[in-house]
Amino acid sequence: MLSAGRASVEVGRTDKRRRKREKDYRRWQKQIASGQTVPAIVHARLQARKLRDDVKVRLAAIRLEVLGETPHFYGTLTTDRDVANLSDRQMLKSMAEDGHGCVADGSALVYWTDGAVLNLKPSATGEAVYHGAGVVEVTKHPQTKAVHYISKEVSAGCDTGNIGDAEIYAVSVDIQIAIQDIKNGSGRVRRVRGVTDCRPILDSMPAGNSALGPFISSRVALQDLYEGAAWLKSKEIRFELVWVKGHRKSEGNRVANRAAHRAASLASAAEAKETRGIKTEAPAMFVQKGRAWRDEWLWRANKSFLIKSSKATGGTQAKREWSETGERCDQVGNVEQDTKTVLEEFSEP
Repeated sequence: MLSAGRASVEVGRTDKRRRKREKDYRRWQKQIASGQTVPAIVHARLQARKLRDDVKVRLAAIRLEVLGETPHFYGTLTTDRDVANLSDRQMLKSMAEDGHGCVADGSALVYWTDGAVLNLKPSATGEAVYHGAGVVEVTKHPQTKAVHYISKEVSAGCDTGNIGDAEIYAVSVDIQIAIQDIKNGSGRVRRVRGVTDCRPILDSMPAGNSALGPFISSRVALQDLYEGAAWLKSKEIRFELVWVKGHRKSEGNRVANRAAHRAASLASAAEAKETRGIKTEAPAMFVQKGRAWRDEWLWRANKSFLIKSSKATGGTQAKREWSETGERCDQVGNVEQDTKTVLEEFSEP
């Protein structure tokens, strides 16, 4: 774990690299506009930037469609570091003492969630990325105080998003399970708590600019999460999202992590025999939703192939230019490092 001082230094370095990258982009664009010849790696990096910018525009349009212009999240968000460092027993004890509802008497439901991705590299294809979500419910015996964890694995397909999508999918599954438990239960529940180690989810909730979730249906996880929180609010049930530090004191977090990785493995096993290749048509449910949905599905389905193509064309051509000229071009820098940067940029946001 980085100290506050070291973390500040790392942020400063990241900002410096970002400013340098923006300066490079502007210089390259001017060179191309003036008719100058630039190395192939530059074209690859500019293409990566355009693809990334296109993704941002699409995601913003889809968020606007599913959440509206002024999204409101009906839940409380806790990112306090002291709370994040609590063990499960300590957290459950604090819940029992604050008066909003506790697990032992059935007035509270608590779920730990986690998302996972499994990267596989089939021969002659791009990287296959399988997604999974793990949700863990806790029960506590009212007399013995024994804590018992019940885990659930949910697969989320192949090449349907990134780790952020898997994380928010896990949280959306948690709230759907809670709603179903409440509908099937005695009506005593006054509180639902979701516990995640993905702090960016909590940070992005107020503005509604979180990841959408995996593209596996025409309803995205972000929509299910907001609507689920609103449903709980309508039933006068308190919904809380709490950040916990991953792989530390929380056993529920560790169990959820294992469940998420099992879910991703199940997804890979289910599609192991499927022939992978470039997808040119999106499923009808995404086509019917509009161009932004269709294009986003196609981008996610084909991103690994685009990355592979970028490496094969941009990187190989840059190396060829390097060997032909026998000298380093200022615009290129280190070819190996720049090729790695292209792959990282393709992998964003």
